[in-house]
Amino acid sequence: MTTTVYNTVIFEYLDSQGNPTSSVYAATLAADNTITPISGYLPNGQFRIRVHSNTYGYAVVSPSTFTKAWPSTPTATSVTSSFVGGQTLTISGAGFITSHPENNEVSVCGIRAAVRSATNSQLVLTVPPLVTTQTQQLYNLAKSSIIKGSVISDTPANALFVVDGVTKTVYSSANPTCYVGLNFGSNVFADISSIKYMPNPAWATASKYLSGAVFEGSNDSTTWTNIFSIDTSQVHSGWNYWMPSSAIQYQFVRFSHTSVSGCQLSDFVF
Repeated sequence: MTTTVYNTVIFEYLDSQGNPTSSVYAATLAADNTITPISGYLPNGQFRIRVHSNTYGYAVVSPSTFTKAWPSTPTATSVTSSFVGGQTLTISGAGFITSHPENNEVSVCGIRAAVRSATNSQLVLTVPPLVTTQTQQLYNLAKSSIIKGSVISDTPANALFVVDGVTKTVYSSANPTCYVGLNFGSNVFADISSIKYMPNPAWATASKYLSGAVFEGSNDSTTWTNIFSIDTSQVHSGWNYWMPSSAIQYQFVRFSHTSVSGCQLSDFVF
């Protein structure tokens, strides 16, 4: 009988989009296949289970994710804030992320707040500026700068291929629906003045795979707005370009499609 030795067993904390974060919890795998965190503590939220052998690679785990539910609804202190924000807000509860506190996702009036510190039972955060069209026009709360963003996708393992500048590497997904894009950061809204993208260079006829594919934008990662649909009469191998009639602003921008294309893009630039 051959016994497989698994060298690494971890729980990866997933963000609200299902992408792995920097909060990782080491675990042990017992003889009865029970997986237990070594520290004995896991925060509330969704996790992906990763079991790896140096000899055989990653094991297939089913189900591969699980959710630890909130035992009770957190409560927050009451503060008075101007549109500029900056006040300290304290949230009390149980099961917060203490490893990399920034992975606690907290929104104030729909805008992501910066978490300054975290314990198992308390978060301390800074109230963000209330940036709306009206407040921006009146007070210029959001400043312009060059931003790069972090990659979001339904298949994180090869997501960086779309921003590595190497046309021979291609992002791909095996899921029925797929997406890959950028998150420009909490309270950051990118001016999208153009979108440049390259389909899989191995496709002789890109239009064959991209019917129904779209680029979308969102400011909360939940509600997505169609920026533009791929025009199969125009799309081609190599770089393709799209420009709006006027700049549009989003925190999240992504390419979205189905298993027909597997979202196979070599690179994109927003």
